[in-house]
Amino acid sequence: MSTERSYSSEHVQDFVNLLTANQNAIYSFILSRVPCSGDAEDLMQETSITMWKKFDTFEKGTDFFAWGVQIARYKILDFRKRQNSQEVLLNEKTLVALDALEQKRKGPLPESVDNLKQCVDKLPAQLQELMFLRYGQGVPAKSIARRTGKSVNYVYKMLARMQDLLVACMRRLNFSA
Repeated sequence: MSTERSYSSEHVQDFVNLLTANQNAIYSFILSRVPCSGDAEDLMQETSITMWKKFDTFEKGTDFFAWGVQIARYKILDFRKRQNSQEVLLNEKTLVALDALEQKRKGPLPESVDNLKQCVDKLPAQLQELMFLRYGQGVPAKSIARRTGKSVNYVYKMLARMQDLLVACMRRLNFSA
């Protein structure tokens, strides 16, 4: 006996339309929490699959983006658990602050991404380079320390400083809008 469900073409089309309209914003949300684009793409795929599987639970007329982001949050948490043997990319304080900004933002997510780019551009060159090495290229903190002749502790302090500066900048930009 097959457990496959049969859906009307209207049901499928509703999902496709909603996903298409919100996919870039949901992906941007994921990318803001998982700096490696390859991981973010995988998480977007997992999120989309789960959204389809749970589409019967989506209440038509409610906020599809918010529903999708909630599913993405769980996928990100699962991803972080799977990565538990590796370094945490963003500290918990930064993740909480990003979530708070997401909840309070007034404009569309792409505006937040533009704001983040502005904030990154305002960072001192040394922190931008550190950010590029760690998050853009995925270089471990220990390797960065060896390359720069600094201690691992120093690298972690600079990463934390960079995150604090980005969060503060994002707060200023998002709350002044």
